[in-house]
Amino acid sequence: MTSTRSPAELAELFGEIAHELDTASTGDGALEALAGVAARRVDGAEHAGITVGRAGQRFQTVAATHEIVGRVDQIQYRLGSGPCVDAVVDNTTYRAADLRADERWPQFGRRCAEQTGILSMLSIRFYVESDAGLIAGLNMYPGP
Repeated sequence: MTSTRSPAELAELFGEIAHELDTASTGDGALEALAGVAARRVDGAEHAGITVGRAGQRFQTVAATHEIVGRVDQIQYRLGSGPCVDAVVDNTTYRAADLRADERWPQFGRRCAEQTGILSMLSIRFYVESDAGLIAGLNMYPGP
């Protein structure tokens, strides 16, 4: 997911993204728009989703561009670990280039590959300005 875009191309891209998000409604509509923008605009991403949760509560997928996103997320939620869950909890970004061989999440990687065909993903923690207690992450996946 490297980019060789010029500063002018990046400025235009971010302008388009801002417009897309600005035309979305608030709440879940904005999260759906964010997931859609990520899937369309991030090189290598075909699907995207948003995970949210609160300390001590279960995570949930509140926006997804495809049903496979929810299937991948449910595997992580059941195991309590995976790139998405850990990025949100650890307040970081995780890139799993090959889930079948990633030693950080061996159980998740094996199950994800077998059950969904998804072999890699990128998970990024982000913040919801209007709710400091909410923890959230943006997850991007190539197609299976």
